[in-house]
Amino acid sequence: MHSVMPSLPTDMTESFSLSEQKQALRKQFRTLRDSLRIEQKEALDRAICEQVAAHRLYREASVLLLFFPVRGEPNLLPLAEKAMKEGKTVGFPISYPHDRTMSFRAISDLSELSPGTYGIPEPPQSGALLNARADALCLLPGLAFDRQGFRLGYGGGYYDRFLTEFPGTTLAPTYHMYLVDRLPINGTDRPTHCLITEKGEESLDVRR
Repeated sequence: MHSVMPSLPTDMTESFSLSEQKQALRKQFRTLRDSLRIEQKEALDRAICEQVAAHRLYREASVLLLFFPVRGEPNLLPLAEKAMKEGKTVGFPISYPHDRTMSFRAISDLSELSPGTYGIPEPPQSGALLNARADALCLLPGLAFDRQGFRLGYGGGYYDRFLTEFPGTTLAPTYHMYLVDRLPINGTDRPTHCLITEKGEESLDVRR
């Protein structure tokens, strides 16, 4: 597949607000996602799951916090099943639109997930709360990531709020084609601890 990597014109980075820059990039990356063929995506998803499962952060984590794949995100559900078989605690998020916060609740089987906020499958409220687990590895969704570890989200701010209090470790699984040199960020954005694509772990440049 031949595609043009999304980027912002120089005049936009100089004269447009941060919000406008992010919105422009979101549109471009959604278009790029839509161009990915099903068989290509499935192969990339398998490779990402394998790369994450082989990583030290996954092996050492007692708790794995995942996202349900929507809008072309990597499908990590096989990784959730693998983690449960290995005895790890697995959780998925529940979103609360009234204040745009979320909590991660534990499940013991993927069949416990059912459509919740925005129609995205969520765990039951009865599951154990996992937000404060320092031994948790949280896998972050995003439209794109940059080489400093920052993410381009969907604009809701759910993960930004969650991560301000999260004591565990974060890992961003993404397709290599969604990795850019630099994204526009603000003071609430937090970089991930680790970035993994279908090619393996990416070195992060912590300078900004």
